[in-house]
Amino acid sequence: MKYVLSFILLSMIFPIISEAQDWANVARYKDQNAKAGLPADGEKRVVFMGDSITDSWITASPAFFAGRQYLDRGISGQTTPQMLIRFKQDVINLKPKVVVLLAGTNDIAGNTGPSTLEMIEDNLADMAVLAKAAGIEVVLSSVLPVYDYPWKPGLQPAEKIVSLNQWIKEYADSHNCFYLDYYPSLVDERKGMKSAYSQDGVHPNEAGYKVMEALADKVIAEALKKSNNFDADLPEFNHTTVYVTNLEKSNAFYRDVMELRQISEPFRDGRHNWFRIGPHSQLHVVGGAKKLAPHDINIHLSFRIISLPDFMKHLDAYHIDYGNWNRTEKAPQVRPDGVSQIYFQDPDGYWIEVNDDKF
Repeated sequence: MKYVLSFILLSMIFPIISEAQDWANVARYKDQNAKAGLPADGEKRVVFMGDSITDSWITASPAFFAGRQYLDRGISGQTTPQMLIRFKQDVINLKPKVVVLLAGTNDIAGNTGPSTLEMIEDNLADMAVLAKAAGIEVVLSSVLPVYDYPWKPGLQPAEKIVSLNQWIKEYADSHNCFYLDYYPSLVDERKGMKSAYSQDGVHPNEAGYKVMEALADKVIAEALKKSNNFDADLPEFNHTTVYVTNLEKSNAFYRDVMELRQISEPFRDGRHNWFRIGPHSQLHVVGGAKKLAPHDINIHLSFRIISLPDFMKHLDAYHIDYGNWNRTEKAPQVRPDGVSQIYFQDPDGYWIEVNDDKF
């Protein structure tokens, strides 16, 4: 009996160990990826990356994928950290023109443990940065409405999804990505999914996918058009540098006032701080300047923001002196194309423009 029990326990443990060795299920699409190979000349390949909503799409609506250069790379139950792990194999190595990313609901459901919205956002941003660095246009999809998860009731996900979608939209707008907004077309009065489009309130049925397909095709067409105009052989902006007298003070300014995301830097010598200012571009803040130097407003860093009035309130909270180009009034000036602009200086006097350009 002792040996029988030992055998049973080992039989239970080995599958768990095997599964843990491929937590992200990288092997799921290994054969299909090999079969797909690299795109043919002129192929407009699109990869759909996601969880069960994407995984089930090709089964529920095969006509959407049939005869098209669309590859479904969804895996049921997955969260964004798992997708990030397999992103190279299932997206980048396939060299698509466009990736359509639909993810985050399983993180909110806690499928792989508790996740904050910030954790989800970081993973989505990391996947977007990886794709953009590889020359792939990024379509970030809104998370579909959910009132409650049948497998984990009581989490009250509806408002979390609203907040996450707001962040996704703002990130897409500010990082040269495309935003695919399924949410308004599927949501009901409880901020769940309309019963006509889902049996369980989470996964679309055939009618739900039809609604999504019309929206997806439109945004994908825009992304493909942009991709066709991209020339990967041309120089691409990488970084700019400001040389400062007080690194700690300047670091606080760009982190807190400008709200830039600080990233790792390779020097680790106490003289460098790097910030992300675009999908693959950075601001390098370098300490060591002996004294302040005069700076001409004609030479300035420029950033765009969704709401300039809100950002001006943010600057007021930090007592930042801003105004128009001529510094004659504390108000934006309007460019001939209708873009509003304000100007101010960092602690070392470098000029900064912030505008509300909509591209």
